[in-house]
Amino acid sequence: MATGTSFDHYKFIKNHLECSICQDTYNQPKSLDCQHSFCKTCLETYHEGRYAGASKIYCPLCRQETPLPETGVQGLKTNFNLTNMLDDISRQEKDKSTLNYLEDPRRCGKHNGMVKQLYCELCEELICRKCAKCNHRHHGYIDKETASLEQRQSLKDLFPSLEEKIDECQQALWATSGAKDEFTSMIRQTTQKVQERVRQIRAVVSKQEEQLLTQIKKIERKYSNTFDHHEETVRELLHKAQRSLETAKDTVDVASDGDFLSLYPPVVRKDLRKLSSHQLPAVDLSFPDITFKGSISGVNDAGTSIGTVMLHTWEKFSEFGDFQSACDVASVRNSQPDEFAVINCCPQNGSVGIYRCTGYHNSQGCKISKTNSFRICAPSGISVWDDTLIVPSVHHQRVWTFPKHFLDNGTMKHGSFYTFQHHEAVGSLCEYIMAVLDSYFSITAMPRSVAVKSNGTIVIGDVLRNELTEHSLQGSLQRIIKLEIKPQFVAVDDAKERFVISDYRKATVVKNDGAAEFSIKPVIRGIPQEQTTCTGVCCDNSGIYLAMHGVEKGTGHVHNYSASGQFLSCIAQNLYQPMGITIVADGQKLAVADTRTVKVYHKAWCPYRR
Repeated sequence: MATGTSFDHYKFIKNHLECSICQDTYNQPKSLDCQHSFCKTCLETYHEGRYAGASKIYCPLCRQETPLPETGVQGLKTNFNLTNMLDDISRQEKDKSTLNYLEDPRRCGKHNGMVKQLYCELCEELICRKCAKCNHRHHGYIDKETASLEQRQSLKDLFPSLEEKIDECQQALWATSGAKDEFTSMIRQTTQKVQERVRQIRAVVSKQEEQLLTQIKKIERKYSNTFDHHEETVRELLHKAQRSLETAKDTVDVASDGDFLSLYPPVVRKDLRKLSSHQLPAVDLSFPDITFKGSISGVNDAGTSIGTVMLHTWEKFSEFGDFQSACDVASVRNSQPDEFAVINCCPQNGSVGIYRCTGYHNSQGCKISKTNSFRICAPSGISVWDDTLIVPSVHHQRVWTFPKHFLDNGTMKHGSFYTFQHHEAVGSLCEYIMAVLDSYFSITAMPRSVAVKSNGTIVIGDVLRNELTEHSLQGSLQRIIKLEIKPQFVAVDDAKERFVISDYRKATVVKNDGAAEFSIKPVIRGIPQEQTTCTGVCCDNSGIYLAMHGVEKGTGHVHNYSASGQFLSCIAQNLYQPMGITIVADGQKLAVADTRTVKVYHKAWCPYRR
């Protein structure tokens, strides 16, 4: 903060920073070759009035000539030294104004300068003893020392929330800067590829070079403007919060009781609360992969294209089916890389089928009903391990397993297991039988979701007990992981030894011991967050994939997030009501159980279209 001496020094300097033409402070100062500087508008008026159309301009002071650029006075060099000095002086004037505002008399102006020793709690101001008897007779008041202690503590209580807001701003700023740097690097590399190709055939395709670079610049402007605007917004909020916190801390530590109590109630408290409650603007920091693909046939004098700017995006690959309720899908391991299983979660008789990404129905599917002396009411999910289908059923309170090949030959050889131990606290055979019978007539478990680890361990999500249970392929219970959320959908991240769980409101990444790392609250543009339902989850080395939808049908999306939960891209939108999702074809395709149909998306390089 500037002292009175330093401020007077700046004021003295400011008097010498005036344009010789308009006799006012410089505005956009431009320098001539003689090193004299004038306002941009002053030079334009001077040149147009006396030397209109001339390619030179003469200094109004020393008459030395200076050649004008093609853009006229606008193209002359800007005197940034003068600009910076004027900016510093402007800031010093603001600081001086703030100091003058903080200075407030500590004596009563109504009663001959009597010292203000009391603090009116109703009016929140310092008063003298005569004021207490006259204007504040029926108000509650205390001595200023006690009031100062109470108000200082009240102010300190506001510091943590503001410090949290500063940390939040810094995190948002780091995320924006990182995304911006990565995007800028990608733009630079793509531009270099284009320029390298063009240098080889510049004489033939100079026009195409200009077109390609224009496309890249258009993409850069589209996303850089978003980055710059968000960065500027967050930086401004960060600076305001830091300045306010520093001022408040100085006030608490340094200000006298009179100065503090005169300033705190009407100014600082309001400022701190306003900044603490300020919400950071939501922003999409995603950007597409971009590269340049050279023409295979090359370039010749006939004008063949030198190549195309390509964007890496997700596109719909196929859509098929007429399901009653396709609620989950699972990749079929140790089989065709593009095969996956679809579970049709009918209330009475569920069915399962194996499909390929082309939309071809690989097996006829077997309706799980009396046809095969087997029936599952309302199956809720599916996972596959080594050609074994694993299907939990909330209705039966158990998990069914059966080989994939029964879909081809109709032979039904199945198994099942419970996700909890019936013999817990059972001392006799009679008690055991009663416990088993009790499970058929009462709800003791609700196995809703299923996933399989890379070592074959089956993971079941129980939405009644709020837990994950791990089982061997034979069904024996190995471990119970308690949760604070309902595991409606679950995925296993083997690489990081953790789980990704959806509970309809959000997706939570949970460590192997059940402790939550972080949560992802999905956002669909145009839909309030409280009306967004989070459904299917899956993950691989490219990040976390999350399905979601709004209240209305046809509002569904699938989003891709980084391993740390940062939004990357929107893969699909306008889905009917997406439920389970799975990665197939070595991560190149994504299958979505969209209730009535199954949609498959794949990664593809597409030409950029203006």
